[in-house]
Amino acid sequence: MRWSIPVFFVLAFTVTQAHAAGIDPAQFGDQGWFTTRIASALTTLQANITSALGSAYDVRSSSTYTSWAYGLMLGAWAFKFVEVTARTAVFGDPYSDLVGVVVTGVIAQILFATYGGWTWDIINAGTYLGQLVQAKALGSDALMYPYIYIVKAWAMFQLSPVGIMSLTIDYFLDAAVLVVFSFLLFAAGLFACMWPTLVGGIAVLLGPLTLMFVFHKSLSWIFDGWLRLMFWTAIFAFVSRVSLVIICLVFGSAFGYGSMSMPGGNPVLLTPDNPLAFIFLVAMAIVSLALLFFSGVVTSMITGGSNIDAAGMVKGAAQQAGKALVSLI
Repeated sequence: MRWSIPVFFVLAFTVTQAHAAGIDPAQFGDQGWFTTRIASALTTLQANITSALGSAYDVRSSSTYTSWAYGLMLGAWAFKFVEVTARTAVFGDPYSDLVGVVVTGVIAQILFATYGGWTWDIINAGTYLGQLVQAKALGSDALMYPYIYIVKAWAMFQLSPVGIMSLTIDYFLDAAVLVVFSFLLFAAGLFACMWPTLVGGIAVLLGPLTLMFVFHKSLSWIFDGWLRLMFWTAIFAFVSRVSLVIICLVFGSAFGYGSMSMPGGNPVLLTPDNPLAFIFLVAMAIVSLALLFFSGVVTSMITGGSNIDAAGMVKGAAQQAGKALVSLI
């Protein structure tokens, strides 16, 4: 089956919008155009999110949204400062706690002032490391390369054409099997390539609102959960990229294609009277889908363990700095 058959389902929903945007729907059947547009969209997404934040680095007053988030953070900081000051004055709490609140606020200020840098660095780190593995194994570090490889390898297998009078139930069932599993496999591959960037974009947009919760222990789980989402995205980007590389290597080895070049040559024509060929293809597709699913499981196992308690670490470091400063005074 041609790789473009599953794209028919996408075209059914996008043809009207594509025509309005000046895009020829037939272009969706062009593999190079399709993957280039997806890669370009993912690159543009990061630029658009940066534009929404108002700055590629310091977001403290770069847009209305981040200004409000920054103001909420300052309010939470001031509230905590007043609370600790009162406890120090009334109940005699150590001055190191007060200094710790000040240091925590300074750290939050630094995180805001450098937000556009370190957030995208965390998210992009997984993709970058995965692409290093991919370049070594497949000879290319292009974002959509594994997806293209899988599509081309699967597209080499086609049903042998028959006359209309020779069509049988077995032929239609075999065609349905190829279409269904090609759709699932292509969708999963596309998902693995796109998902880290999409989730990362959501995480970056949510981040400014979570920084105000670092000051209050009862609400710090919100900041911790957001930071866990950031690391989940980075780790999933790496694990899923490595899984795609492994699938490409297995496909290349099983189907006789080189790992350092795209599959090509004459298509393999399948006939309904050869069920073992279809069983083999379905087994390969199921194993590949299971491996991509397992990528998410592995990532959740790594990031879903004990509480990261990043807010506690920030406040603990600030309190230690406060104790050191008070001892020097």
